[in-house]
Amino acid sequence: MAAPALAALTNSCAMGMLLARLPYNRGSATCDAQTIVSQLTADRSRES
Repeated sequence: MAAPALAALTNSCAMGMLLARLPYNRGSATCDAQTIVSQLTADRSRES
């Protein structure tokens, strides 16, 4: 129970900071829906 209180008092979240530092959360990746859908359909057609 001490961790949530410490996070509230310091206005920081250790888990959030760790997740932000993961490799796939870095760089200039975009979240364009059309690009993602086209990649998914291309991957699916390769599996068939």
